[in-house]
Amino acid sequence: MKKIFLSLFFIFCIVNPIYAQKLFSLTDDAVYVSNNLGQGWSAIYVESIGTAHYTDMCFSRSSKTMYLSTTSGILKSSDGGTRWSKIHFGKDKVFRTIKTSLDGADVVYALSDTGFYVSTNGGNNWKSLALPSTQIFFIAPFYNSGIIYMGGNDGLYISRNSGKDWKKIGVKKILSSNITDISANPSNPSQFYVLTSEGLFYTPDGGASWKDRTIDKNGSIVTQKMFWGVNNVIYIIDSDTMEYGRCFLRISTNGGTRWTLLATQDEIPLFAINPFNPSFICYFANEPVMYGTEDSAKASFVYSSTNSGKDWKKIKNIVTFYGYKHLYVTPW
Repeated sequence: MKKIFLSLFFIFCIVNPIYAQKLFSLTDDAVYVSNNLGQGWSAIYVESIGTAHYTDMCFSRSSKTMYLSTTSGILKSSDGGTRWSKIHFGKDKVFRTIKTSLDGADVVYALSDTGFYVSTNGGNNWKSLALPSTQIFFIAPFYNSGIIYMGGNDGLYISRNSGKDWKKIGVKKILSSNITDISANPSNPSQFYVLTSEGLFYTPDGGASWKDRTIDKNGSIVTQKMFWGVNNVIYIIDSDTMEYGRCFLRISTNGGTRWTLLATQDEIPLFAINPFNPSFICYFANEPVMYGTEDSAKASFVYSSTNSGKDWKKIKNIVTFYGYKHLYVTPW
């Protein structure tokens, strides 16, 4: 009877993609993985890269491959992070971020402090692309359409020919502010949001027109991060500048026209969704052990939901990640 139960549970896990999800968290010097939705974590240490720090990670859904950018180059793993191979190392290759194409193509883009690169064959070969500014920190690429968005301390740029030429875009508030994040519709390369120090802005036509969709026009609620999944589902994390550390998690199911508040926490330092199944979401939360105590007396929790935030599972985080930067959900 026990064997039958275990067999049925194994089959259930295989056919139910929610229970097959893996979570990854990235710190300066380690990759942490959880196979049970955040209940337990184990560290993956990538060998032979010296004193390099990890900066970002991305996943190819079609080939089930992980790519890791570091301050010394790019690494690749095809077995869930157990073994890694160097695929783009060289002098002065301090990489800031690495992304796969938003339209699902098995293409990888890597942004360094001095250059911009693309690989169309899993990192075996790389091609150098034009970089409009060295102050770029965020990219949103669409391979099949040739559209790439870039943003940073020097404004917002678009390329319509796969990175050969660039044009600066945006209304006055965008042109005069720092770009803090870019989130594009993975199903439509003409639709994207840009988060700036002046507010939240949306374009339905690749930058030809703009709509101000700042949550709080008085400026006390500032949108910090945005995550756009399929079927026009968007999640955002807002922070309250009047109450330091207070964060708000919201969802929109119509591309950002209307927002619903899902959760309020003292801090939400990390958040992740599966972009191909945005009903599964997960975030870290830092909460005071006892209200009224010092800010440093906080506990770390993992919150996960399998139904777009209607119900939550709260787990005491076993590992307090030092220097955490990102949280990811495998898209397979």
